[in-house]
Amino acid sequence: MIKVIGDARLFKQNVGGKAFYLNDLKLKGFPIPDGIIVENDYFKSSEKEDISTFISKKKLYAVRSSALDEDGSSYSFAGLQDTYLNVTYDHVIDKVEACYQSQFNERATEYRKSFGIEASKGMTVVVQEMVDADYAGVIFTQNPLNNRIDQVVIEVITGLGEKLVSGYLSPSTYTIKRNNPDQYDVQGESLLTENLIKELIDYAQKIEDVYEIPQDIEFAIRDNIVYILQARPITTITFVPKTDREGLRFFLSFAHIQNMTYPMTPAGADMIQSIFSIEKQPFFHERMLYNGEYMFIDITELLLTPNFIFNKVINILSKINFDLPELSKIYRKKNKTRKMLPFSLIKLQLVAAFRIMHIVKKNSQSTNSVGDYMKNHLERFKGYSEEELLNFRSESIIPVFINCLPYILAGIIGFFRLERLFEKWQLNMDDYKKLISGLEGNITTEMGLLYDDMLLHYGTDQGEKIIENYLDKFGMRVDGEIDLGRPRPKDDIVSFRKQIAEASKYHNGRSLREQHSKRVKEADEVVDRLRSVLSRRKYNQLLHELKLVRNFYIYREHPKYTIVRIFDLYRNLLNSPFESLSDQIIGGCNEEVIMDRKTKYELAMGKKIPLAMLSNGMILNPTSKIKEGYIQGFGVSSGIVTARVRVIEHMNDDVLLEGEILVTKFTDPGWTPVLSKAGGIITEVGGMMTHGAIVSREYGIPAVVGVPDVIDYFKTGDVITLNGDTGQITKEV
Repeated sequence: MIKVIGDARLFKQNVGGKAFYLNDLKLKGFPIPDGIIVENDYFKSSEKEDISTFISKKKLYAVRSSALDEDGSSYSFAGLQDTYLNVTYDHVIDKVEACYQSQFNERATEYRKSFGIEASKGMTVVVQEMVDADYAGVIFTQNPLNNRIDQVVIEVITGLGEKLVSGYLSPSTYTIKRNNPDQYDVQGESLLTENLIKELIDYAQKIEDVYEIPQDIEFAIRDNIVYILQARPITTITFVPKTDREGLRFFLSFAHIQNMTYPMTPAGADMIQSIFSIEKQPFFHERMLYNGEYMFIDITELLLTPNFIFNKVINILSKINFDLPELSKIYRKKNKTRKMLPFSLIKLQLVAAFRIMHIVKKNSQSTNSVGDYMKNHLERFKGYSEEELLNFRSESIIPVFINCLPYILAGIIGFFRLERLFEKWQLNMDDYKKLISGLEGNITTEMGLLYDDMLLHYGTDQGEKIIENYLDKFGMRVDGEIDLGRPRPKDDIVSFRKQIAEASKYHNGRSLREQHSKRVKEADEVVDRLRSVLSRRKYNQLLHELKLVRNFYIYREHPKYTIVRIFDLYRNLLNSPFESLSDQIIGGCNEEVIMDRKTKYELAMGKKIPLAMLSNGMILNPTSKIKEGYIQGFGVSSGIVTARVRVIEHMNDDVLLEGEILVTKFTDPGWTPVLSKAGGIITEVGGMMTHGAIVSREYGIPAVVGVPDVIDYFKTGDVITLNGDTGQITKEV
């Protein structure tokens, strides 16, 4: 029940983070003050060991809490539970008891609530010999202000460090170049000698190396001797993924490419990395990076090309996210290197470009062949054994894109050319919208129609059959579905049925399928009308682009659907979202590793994923969209609507009512059932060709994307005007 610090190995779940790290560091030879650890069981026992036998009447002590749920990779209770300094022998036992009781104080209770922790798991108390410090402070091995890993920050004050941790004194702050401690800036009085700075940096680096995660380290200095008082992971930073590539690299958020803002589970990240670890395309090898929370793609070489290529690159990137051109230019100013793309990538682009041009010109490929390829690809994976599935992970996605993407891109080219023809010939843009909203064959549109059928017929025999059909075809689809570890509706059918029952109460009684059939008919009528008003040459030119759209653009969601269905086969092999398939192949992870990953993921759910980050940790942020009197986003679907807002962060958090403006972080195909009811859509992330933008145009719903933190700016019930043409959003008074 009472352990001497540094005598034997302890386990974090038994003694809490603070006690664990102090004991572990003492065992590893770091200068930790002597003391004892009073375990949680001590306070529950009727036969207690005598604390006084472990302490001296001649010394003063520091008595500190070590909650069993603090100082992990996810939570830090710094300053929230009691600490007592300069405690005499006669008062140690009373302060130990007071420290134990502080786990129930209001500050700690509210902190737990903010992370969804219902109650304290218990408390261990650390009693250490007091260091009567000349100086005390904190070392951050990653700069918490700008996220840079090439900078170490030391905050220091004269006297005891409690005044710094509690916020009573402003410290002197040293910002030090990690690989050259002689280079540093200091704000405030310079209190430390260069030798002490180097010694502190050395200890900090060694402690970070031990735990392989950036550290927040408390220290004290007495007579020029350094003591380490505490070490814990920094919980507020964005971790920087490791790379072997040299120079200042540009990491693009994989989540933003997928138009989502969730972190990635270890199982999901491992699946993506396994898919893209392909020797046939060395450019893609080891570019999918995982920091334990989010995935990033290293696209450095694309941004360091000569101007004539770079301008084409950022034009493509703008289709993914409108802020990427701005961030790419910021990076380009920091890295002056210029070089051509690797030959392997140029070759890949040339082959793809040739195929796309051939498809665009001939426009004769059977539309069924694209769909048939994806269907056959899925069936092949369904026939694999467990061993074959694990061996062929790299073939689950890449062949689909190689074989189908040229046709889809040809359809996208037709989409933009069709729009330009309408503008060039000054045709009625309402007719263009009818053509785009009257498309057939999109699998995600079918998902939305079938979902609406469920609501319309809920509670009937027909409705029951539709539910079973929906679960069979789309039960694996969910927001953030590219992550193998995300739970699916089919995993919890009871909850899914409850959601359907609740949503059916708000259905307007009109069939979305009938409305879609009407749009298809209207599109055909537009084609007939254009035949009579255009010259034969113009009509044939327009019809050529329309056929590209109808033949191939409709398949843009099919690869993702095929991939998600294949992923469903791999999900059946998973033991846990926090234990990857690669882990399982080599024997699996122990429970402590799985729990650490789980808590790290849960904390990441409350963080903001940066769109772009440099390899030194610096996060690149776009220009603020908040203007005086309005918000400026990017319009991706035309139209103006004034309506009531409903803020829904996660798809199943609330029910969107007919005509309301949906405000959310992102939409992907998993959101499709919700979007058909929206009067307007606003998302934090997105581009012209991302899911929400495309669906909005097809449904004729005004939409604005690319407004960071918009879910915090508006609240449900606000009345706003959304302009999908200009991208402006104004709050009505």
